[in-house]
Amino acid sequence: MTKPMPRSTTPVRPPILIAGASARAAAFSAVAAGLAPQALDLFADEDLTACCPTIRVPGYPRGFAAAASAFPDSPWLYTGGLENHPRTVEAISRERTLWGNGGAVLRRVRDPWDVAETLLASKICVPRLRRADDSQPPGIDWLTKSTGSSGGLGVRLGDQCVPASSGRFRWYVQERIVGRSLGAVYLAADGVARLLGVTDQLVGTPWSGAPPFHYAGSIGPLRLTPRARAAVEQIGNCLADEYDLVGLFGVDLVRDRQGRYWPVEVNPRYPASAEALELASGVSIVGMHARACTEKTLPKFARLASRGYVGKAVVYAPGDFIVTAAQNRRWHATNKSLDAASGSRSNATPGSCFAVADIPQVGTHVPAGAPVVTLVERGRDVATVRRRLRSRCVALRKRLQLPSLRTP
Repeated sequence: MTKPMPRSTTPVRPPILIAGASARAAAFSAVAAGLAPQALDLFADEDLTACCPTIRVPGYPRGFAAAASAFPDSPWLYTGGLENHPRTVEAISRERTLWGNGGAVLRRVRDPWDVAETLLASKICVPRLRRADDSQPPGIDWLTKSTGSSGGLGVRLGDQCVPASSGRFRWYVQERIVGRSLGAVYLAADGVARLLGVTDQLVGTPWSGAPPFHYAGSIGPLRLTPRARAAVEQIGNCLADEYDLVGLFGVDLVRDRQGRYWPVEVNPRYPASAEALELASGVSIVGMHARACTEKTLPKFARLASRGYVGKAVVYAPGDFIVTAAQNRRWHATNKSLDAASGSRSNATPGSCFAVADIPQVGTHVPAGAPVVTLVERGRDVATVRRRLRSRCVALRKRLQLPSLRTP
């Protein structure tokens, strides 16, 4: 008599499709949550393709809907950039369940005038707004922005002569608030938002080579006073209630010298700064996002616990270059040496122990002003993490034989 084959005791990981300009951080978080990610993004970097099945989608954003059909049916979520393309979000959501905010929500929450009106009604400070073709009052610093921008792309200093409508997106002028740039990460369900944490935002950081106003990284979590925390929580709850946000969302803030918090942009999806909070806490933020979207529940804890401070810095290329095999090996060797120093990773998940992320494929052409890699550091305080990131960014740029930038 033939004995039946023993059944596998390995649990089946539910699949999840992740799409966006960069899916790597969310994919690592999904693995930590016990999910089986599949990814669509613009780069298909080596650490992402090692983590999960990945399709590189060069046609942004139109190529995403067609590329999504190559994967089996599963829920999906999007990362940075796709919040500006509600039609693409709706097209993919007709074929699979969306864990996140749909097109109708995006059209409102990505409208700066709609958001400003909502926040002002709750007596929350917001920068003044004007159409790009309106005359601007003197004595005020302005930023020219696009409703289709993300990560600081397209932001310009001053009220430059840009038509109020350009293609699918509108240009507008926002009052420039001087202060400390911060990123708040929230989780929402049933009109209520839970503040998961706040990070320092690296914006246009010279030592990373970032162009002006471009996102260059995050360090956190920051410790807030009860008064400050209440102010930041009010912003999240106001937005979650008005727009019926679900799951993860982020808000770019500026804290001025008087200690006031000014929301300058809402990102209704997995925010880049979430990764720093996740690495500091050891908790999968995508896992919480999944429960908020499917069960409409928020975690019971008041805030994410922290095991120290974590920072990430995006290294930008000031000149065109091709990624060599030697440089690629050096980045992987850096991560392997960190693995060895940290002991066995038999129980670790992708991304839980690394120093270099978003490692491009050998032969990749990196144009001037584009991201090269992301560096990750840990430390006992924000200043230590920032110092270590700056030192490594400068050293990497020298190894790439790129022009060094002055460090402030």
